[in-house]
Amino acid sequence: MASNYPEIEGFSELMRQLERLEKVPKSVTTKAARDGIKDPLKDAKTNAPELSGTLKNGIIKILEKSPRRKAKSVYRIVFDRALNPVFQKPIKNPGIYGGKKPTGYYPVSQEFGFNTANGYEYGLYFVRDALAENEAESTRKIVKRLGKEIDKLLR
Repeated sequence: MASNYPEIEGFSELMRQLERLEKVPKSVTTKAARDGIKDPLKDAKTNAPELSGTLKNGIIKILEKSPRRKAKSVYRIVFDRALNPVFQKPIKNPGIYGGKKPTGYYPVSQEFGFNTANGYEYGLYFVRDALAENEAESTRKIVKRLGKEIDKLLR
């Protein structure tokens, strides 16, 4: 019978361990999520365009917070809000190339692209590609870390 779970080393063992636990502590899921985001974050910073280095330094991870799921541990790769004064630039003629907002956001324009007087400038997709390229390895690391941490709890 085919399983709905991916073929990842240690995944079936992890599922058996999870069945034995009533509740997985947030500290365990956070450690696993942190292990899983390391490589994509590193690759996103490596592949980001570099004029002054601010964009590379402005790529960070944040832990999502959920009021409904206290044990949820999901990291996102985002651009540092503290650098918004550097990243947000005024647009000389808003609306000419499609956008209506008076400011442009440099990191997003580099990731997804933007309209210019000469056509469309395609994005570099450095964050998207970093996540896609590291998906399998990140999943493997998450499963491995969860297994180790749950093993400690079950002893």
